[in-house]
This record gives sequence, C-alpha cells and structure tokens, in this order.
Amino acid sequence: MKTKYLSIVLLILFISVSCGYIGSKRVKPNDETTWIWTGPFTDDIAAKYKSIGREVLKESFLTLTGEVSRAMKEGGVPHAVQYCNMKAYPIIDSLSKANHVSIKRVAMKNRNPDNFMRAFEQELYKDYAMKHIQKMSIMDQVVLSKDNYLEYYAPIIVTAQCLACHGKPGTDIQPENYELIKSLYPDDKAIDHYVGDLRGMWRIRFMPTKQ
Repeated sequence: MKTKYLSIVLLILFISVSCGYIGSKRVKPNDETTWIWTGPFTDDIAAKYKSIGREVLKESFLTLTGEVSRAMKEGGVPHAVQYCNMKAYPIIDSLSKANHVSIKRVAMKNRNPDNFMRAFEQELYKDYAMKHIQKMSIMDQVVLSKDNYLEYYAPIIVTAQCLACHGKPGTDIQPENYELIKSLYPDDKAIDHYVGDLRGMWRIRFMPTKQ
C-alpha cells in the first residue's frame, strides 16, 4: 500500500496554481538562509505547495532514476555508483534552480555526509518510521519548520532495484562494488536495507517569492 501510494504521488498530474507574492523577499539570491517564510501558513497554503512539491518530486525522481538506469545499462553497478557520485548533485542543483526550490534527499542512515537529517527532520522521520512499523499509511506533507522554512516531505521506500547499492554487503551488494562505495563514501551508512524499508525522505524547500 505504501509503495503503491508513493507511485501515485510520483505520477500525479500537476495542479495549476496561481502566482503571487507570499512570504518575505529573498534578500541575497545565493543565500538559502534568506528563504524564511513570513506569510500565513494555512490549509490552503499547504495544499497549494503540496501540489508544487509533488510535481517537483515527480520530475526529480524520473530524471534521477532515468539517469541511473542508463548508467547501469552502460556499465553496471560500478558505473552507476561513480555516476551518482559525480553527477547526482549537479542534476539536483539544476532542477532546484529551474523550479526555484532546494531539493534534497535526507536520511538517518546516510551515504553522503551532507544528507544527514537536521533535528527537525529527525522528528518527522521518526513519526514516519513509527507509522511504517505499524503498517499505517505514510503521507507526503508540507510543513513550516521550526526555523521557519516552508518545506515539502515525502518518504523514500526501498525497492528491489535499490538493493544492489543499499542492500546487505556480500549478499545484495557485491564485494567489489561495496569496496568502491566505501572508497567514495568512507562514512557510508546507507546499507543493510530490505525491500519496503523506509530509507529516508525527499525534502523540497520553497523560495517564497518565486512560487
């Protein structure tokens, strides 16, 4: 049910939203700390930005999975791992700029050190994890964080295709591929997952004056 729901989220059509000024002006264009939300946070605002978040997530997911699938076909897991190491962040940055957002994948068991969850995200993740353990639906959501960022979150669920890089070393991850992963990410913790696990969350932070 949870995997089916996530698929629906990723494929949902974009709901057009009206443009307008909401929130505070972004003083320094290259400084994300100025993306502070100062406008109201209502159910209508949450619904509007959930629609935007779903569309950005759909584009990001399809772009990344398409590129990784192509890399896998070209050179297997080693090529895909090196491709992700070199190209994933430039792709995400490009999508972020095009959509006037900041896109990130965060996890407790992170691979890249930059993807470790901040305290507020850990609270959201623990709530997702408890519901996941209890076999309850875990829904995407828009929240106003404790540091006043307007953000969209959606769970990342492990599929069979993830195991070659995020499964159990020696069983799902071949030894030579795991050695490559460790060479690129010495502090890697994103392993020992099973199909259906909650691996982390997508986080999309909105730039108020551009939506």
